Amino acid sequence: MKVLIIDDDEDLRNLLAHYLNDEWPELEVEQFDPLARDMPDASFPLGEYDVVILDYMLGRGDGLDWLQHLKRRPNCPPVLFLTGAGNEVIAVRAMKTGASDYQRKQELTRERLVASVRELAMVRLEQASTPALAARAEGHEMGARIQIPGINVLRMIGEGGMSRSTSPRAKATTSRWWSRSCATRSPATRRRSSASSRNTTWSSASAAAMSRDFRPRRIRRPCLTW
Repeated sequence: MKVLIIDDDEDLRNLLAHYLNDEWPELEVEQFDPLARDMPDASFPLGEYDVVILDYMLGRGDGLDWLQHLKRRPNCPPVLFLTGAGNEVIAVRAMKTGASDYQRKQELTRERLVASVRELAMVRLEQASTPALAARAEGHEMGARIQIPGINVLRMIGEGGMSRSTSPRAKATTSRWWSRSCATRSPATRRRSSASSRNTTWSSASAAAMSRDFRPRRIRRPCLTW
């Protein structure tokens, strides 16, 4: 895993690097001094990093401008944005610009830094997965979040489960769902639904009778002798 730290304060860069290497000894940390180097251009290997730690006060330019510039790159990794105390407005702007997380430097501890970098590294790992797997995972997650009222009752009806369900709780749930459904319909709609139900019942009975009358019968053919 590789982490890029962009900050004009050398002491802060060394402290952050010490915290990260103390947690992950094999971690590669590169320090980027904006006072000595220009804003990374298209030739900068930004995609090689898993997490970028970017400070708001860079001493040369605005951290939000740097963030916007970095997020234009399609291979930009997740960005941890650092702000000062009382800069909640800046933090909101940073999140809208594309930052994945933010921390106040005055409240930043080793535990918070490690937890944030670990979470962003997992996000980077998900981004590196194949598009098919990412879309499939997103679909499962979305399906788990969506809750449709009455969907369990409809699923049981579709599976024929209501005919074999005898529990009082299931019957009570069905009754309440059907009452709410009927209450939201107009009288004309209820009359049409009732008529349709009667027609459906008659059609089912007629179909059953017709199926009995027109069952295939074995035809006995005469035996011809030549």
